[in-house]
Amino acid sequence: MVFLKVDMSWNVLISPSELSPKGLLLRKAVIVSLLEEIANRKASKDHGYYIAVSELKAISEGKVRELTGDVLFPVTFTCITQKPTKGEILVGSVDKILKHGVFLKSGPIESIFLSEKTLSDYKYIGGENPMFMNDHSKLEKDTAVRFKVMGFRWMEADRQFQILATLAEFIYNGFTDADQLTLEGEASIDRNRLGLTSRLNIGGFGHAFYKYPLNFRKNSNSPNDPSFATTFVFTITTWRDQPQEAGSDGIAFVLSSTNKLINHSLGGQYLGLFNASNTSQNILAIELDTFMNPDLNDMDDNHVGIDVNSLISINSHTAGFYTSDGGFQLLRLANGRSPILQLWVDYDGKAHQLNVTLGLPYSPKPEYPLLSSIVNLSSLLPSSSYIGFSASVNSPKTRHFILGWSFKENGRVPPLPSVPVTDPETYGWGGNFFAPPPPPQLNTHQVHKHSLQILLPIVMTSVILLLLVAFLGWRKKAGPQEDWEMKCRPPSFIYKDLYNATSGFSDKMLLGKGGFGKVYRGFLPASKRNVAIKRISPESKQGMKEFMSEVAILGNVRHRSLSVTWLSQEQARAPLGWSQRFRTIKGVACGLAYLHEEWERVIIHRDIKSSNVLLDEEMNGRLGDFGLARLHDHRVDAYTTHVAGTYGYIAPELARLGKSTKGTDVFAFGVFMMEAARGNRPIEVNSCGEPQALADHVLNAWQRSSIINSIDPSLEDHVAEEVVLVLKLGLLCSHSSPKVRPSMRLVMQYLEREATLQDFAFSFFSINEANNEVYGQHVVSNPSVATTITTLSGGR
Repeated sequence: MVFLKVDMSWNVLISPSELSPKGLLLRKAVIVSLLEEIANRKASKDHGYYIAVSELKAISEGKVRELTGDVLFPVTFTCITQKPTKGEILVGSVDKILKHGVFLKSGPIESIFLSEKTLSDYKYIGGENPMFMNDHSKLEKDTAVRFKVMGFRWMEADRQFQILATLAEFIYNGFTDADQLTLEGEASIDRNRLGLTSRLNIGGFGHAFYKYPLNFRKNSNSPNDPSFATTFVFTITTWRDQPQEAGSDGIAFVLSSTNKLINHSLGGQYLGLFNASNTSQNILAIELDTFMNPDLNDMDDNHVGIDVNSLISINSHTAGFYTSDGGFQLLRLANGRSPILQLWVDYDGKAHQLNVTLGLPYSPKPEYPLLSSIVNLSSLLPSSSYIGFSASVNSPKTRHFILGWSFKENGRVPPLPSVPVTDPETYGWGGNFFAPPPPPQLNTHQVHKHSLQILLPIVMTSVILLLLVAFLGWRKKAGPQEDWEMKCRPPSFIYKDLYNATSGFSDKMLLGKGGFGKVYRGFLPASKRNVAIKRISPESKQGMKEFMSEVAILGNVRHRSLSVTWLSQEQARAPLGWSQRFRTIKGVACGLAYLHEEWERVIIHRDIKSSNVLLDEEMNGRLGDFGLARLHDHRVDAYTTHVAGTYGYIAPELARLGKSTKGTDVFAFGVFMMEAARGNRPIEVNSCGEPQALADHVLNAWQRSSIINSIDPSLEDHVAEEVVLVLKLGLLCSHSSPKVRPSMRLVMQYLEREATLQDFAFSFFSINEANNEVYGQHVVSNPSVATTITTLSGGR
């Protein structure tokens, strides 16, 4: 809606009975009559609907009507009006359902019509309570609906606007103008394309947002958040002789609280979203990243990721798609041949599930999504949010284009009609996505003339090279190895043994998969052992490095509380009792103390969390997953400078400085202890919709009554003394100051009652507001030992 502030002049009729003998109520009587007049008129063709009178400017001399004695006063006033505009997105509710369409109402507008022709994927169902239904939603009386104004006309008899609308959706089959878009930076419309970057500015960025805001929050008429689906076709172009590393950050599809992203001084980095230290806007971004930045935990230079208020993805995967038979087809986002690709983003508002799928353009969407994560848009975004694109570039030889875009709420996204491939600058080698361009051909005469001169030397050279490669391969086998790999690696296996152990890496033997590859259950006949076999994804060089770290450490470390292999059994997951939980806590503490204090070198685990704790048959806790672990000599500081870990377990100083230490492991273990006792996740959303750390719940219970009231209510067999010890020790380990946290050896002494934990006062764990440092991106208002919350995650 367009809101107008209009100066108007009307004649207001006042009856003598409305005035006092002294005339002191004239102004009030004029205002009352004026408001009644506005309510009766509803709207005007030129100004729209009358909303409010903001100022009564003047009352001129009145004219008396002789027959009635009424007085007609000319008045001037300022009025706020509201007028619909074509193309805008509004929210309303269903008022009436007919077979030929649906009537909506929105604020003062009482005549909004959705024709059945615009509800193509809905089916009309008659009866006492008629409705339109599809696979995703239904339209019935009082259902909240977001709609797009397609046109309107003024109805003089009813003093109303009659609006013709469709459900909130749009389709850009190419871009002819920017009337419905807000462009910023280098974004422009050029030859039926939406260009996000140009070749005129090295280190540039571009933003393009749909002009009208959308609401991704639930309302009083619907118990669920709105669902939506969108798809777009894009290409990242480079000069044909330039490889991918020509200098591109990539493209991001963005849902943001604003269509004016910060800031113009970023240059060609961070996808044009924000800089590394400032994330003041609420943003959900789907990144198509073609630059590997180790500081942001990027898995490679060709991946798709889901970013929530951070440059570090909560979920990511090498670019490609899964085929119907379960295979994976790698796609290159940019490779010098300018591939055209298509991305689908689907959000289920009821389940808060976000699915991201990459595939070939103008083709059916692949059956399985590439990424799937739980994201609560209602708590992330305000009621008025924007959708669009952002891109950045560091080279004049790379550009980013959006070729088509469609969006629909609560339904299946409209397909994009294919466009002809005619522009070599934009489309490169056209639709050939997997093979390089064909080489130039020689004519028959040239081939015969030079065949004898060329063929013989090639054959001889090839034979020599093959023999040399075979010899080197026999000598080196696995290629270059670092010293720590040679010292620590366990006995190797031949591929055939592992293939047979997993029944040919069968899906039936699959235990799970992560960012580095898949893990299979296997059986080794020679040793008669059940083992877990990790198969590395060939696309991830960083994944191989992290995996070799895991192999190196586990190959030489042996302890009863550290897990090298595990079994997977389908059993009912009954809640653990207190004795089982306490035994698990002590087992993990014992293993971590061994890593920090007792082995020949110091091992920093860097990813302590509940999902990395495994239980044996006797419910002893074992610490697993050493893929992010790092080791160094005793009396030497750790050298790691990249943030690694999982949301909720990251210490404040790790988020701020990016340096992992024993203390950051202790912090994560403290969170794990409270999680085990309380039965809740480390970060939860409170009643105000804000994230709150687990430690805050424990401290709040302690402050209100007793700290023991914060435990899992299902723990009927708990030992009060042990519960209080675990909770207070958890608070101490997760203290915001690293100097206060105990060593893991001392933690073990506390848990085994070999040392006594002193009785701390509640104030010891509180943070002085005046000295509070914001280490992460949010600070919970209730001060505590763990009020720092960060979205920096190494998500495996």
